[in-house]
Amino acid sequence: MRTARVASLVRVAAEKGLAPPIENGERKQVAARLGEKEEREFAARARPVPGRRQGRGRGAGAAARAGLPGAGRRAFHQFYHQHRVVTDDVELSRARLLIARGTQQVIANGLALLGVSAPERM
Repeated sequence: MRTARVASLVRVAAEKGLAPPIENGERKQVAARLGEKEEREFAARARPVPGRRQGRGRGAGAAARAGLPGAGRRAFHQFYHQHRVVTDDVELSRARLLIARGTQQVIANGLALLGVSAPERM
């Protein structure tokens, strides 16, 4: 499960003294460090759209009704495998942790709508 993978990333980062930024102004500053096109595109796609839930139509799967479109889950999987999150570059690592934590939160929120908890470990 991707939420457990992100939780593991956050634990590894914490062991190295890294944490994603918490305050809004700092998040924007750190996010500006994302330099690769794929990083910026994924960060933009990972944001939930206020007032909109994906796949609310009839016959939509549970994950789609919860706002977890398959393309978003696949995009995070691809991002995770193409971009090392915890690196020697502190600011880049914090920016990538921000993406990972945002994705984790969106997935956890969707699972909560279904009455399912998001695991921290597998």
